[in-house]
Amino acid sequence: MKGLDQSKYPIEDIFENQKADNTVRQLLKTFHANLHQEFEKANNVLKSRTHCIGVTYLSRPRKAFIYLNVCQNYLSMRFFTGNNHIEGLNKGIWNKKDDNWGSETFIIQNNQSLDHAVIFAMEAHKIASDWPR
Repeated sequence: MKGLDQSKYPIEDIFENQKADNTVRQLLKTFHANLHQEFEKANNVLKSRTHCIGVTYLSRPRKAFIYLNVCQNYLSMRFFTGNNHIEGLNKGIWNKKDDNWGSETFIIQNNQSLDHAVIFAMEAHKIASDWPR
């Protein structure tokens, strides 16, 4: 998975610890590859690093735009929305209860939801990149 910092948590260990089935493993690899391709088209560099149960995607060194968690049968994601709204997603928490800067949890279980997630990710990246904090 190109551009993924696995210095703390190897992705294969996350898959094992979360007991992720093969479909989930493939969905994450495909999501990451598709997102990387979209970033290249936009002349951006995709930055991401593993955390204990998934992957954090970053718009700058300390600003995340996606928290992705690996589960047994699906991937769950929250997208950064700041003060904006991403069409197709409801507002939800980001880091703190009631901060309302994120989206509700989005579930990826198949290729259709994966395609939506890539679109949402590109919008979340734009919002996070413009975020003043």
